[in-house]
Amino acid sequence: MSVKAPFKATFARWLSSHERIHKEYYSRKHYPWGILSKIDFTPNPLVYEQLFVTSNHESPITFTGFENDENEGRYIYELNFVREHEHLKFRTVFSYEGELITIFRLQDPIQKIYRSLWSNKFGGKVTMDIKKGESMLRQLIVDQVQLGEEWNIVSGYETLDITEQLRDELLKLKAKKLKKGHIVVPFSQERNLWINIFLTKSRAMRFGLAESTQCQEYHALYLIDDHPSFQKSDLLEIKYVDVKRYFHRQLSLKDLQALRNLEEITYL
Repeated sequence: MSVKAPFKATFARWLSSHERIHKEYYSRKHYPWGILSKIDFTPNPLVYEQLFVTSNHESPITFTGFENDENEGRYIYELNFVREHEHLKFRTVFSYEGELITIFRLQDPIQKIYRSLWSNKFGGKVTMDIKKGESMLRQLIVDQVQLGEEWNIVSGYETLDITEQLRDELLKLKAKKLKKGHIVVPFSQERNLWINIFLTKSRAMRFGLAESTQCQEYHALYLIDDHPSFQKSDLLEIKYVDVKRYFHRQLSLKDLQALRNLEEITYL
């Protein structure tokens, strides 16, 4: 029986002390675990300057804070690094035994925008990458509908195996998350039903054509209808539906306002 190395931060270890219904499940799922999991959090002595190296990239990792909380019996760390030109700062908490208690990003501009979506004073003068907007849309839907009783048969963010053919097709669409041969679908019931969520209808069409080959029934939901002339193909069992209509019973008036605010963002 293998023994887990202490003072390591992985998604599996975070999930072992949290549940999928945790409000931050979606954002935690998409943390840069490839880097975080390689960091050595051993406290005695702590190596304040570390280096994460891949075949074509080096990322210096700097610990900017370390606290020994004797009252709670835990170590608290703050660290930062740069990934794809984005400055990331995290706070991590471990027990004295080396078990990961929690980890969260500090000063996350995307989460700040996400929390402001429910405000009536949302300015809308925001520009961001379309993938980040799509990530916020999925987080919003999962946060609001995951507790509904009618979704008991659906597993939120179940990791599903995919064929090599589908992986190659999706990699051509720059779906980098599929390099390890799996796909994360917001709602799924094994191979019977996949429900994926996209910011625009054109993106739902592009990815839906490939992903729908992997399940019996496929629903591609979208927020912005940028392809009104599209006609459903008779060759594929794909249902394209406006996300607001699909979840109309689960979304409150405030949630609908948040979705309208999300539509007002300028996407690149």
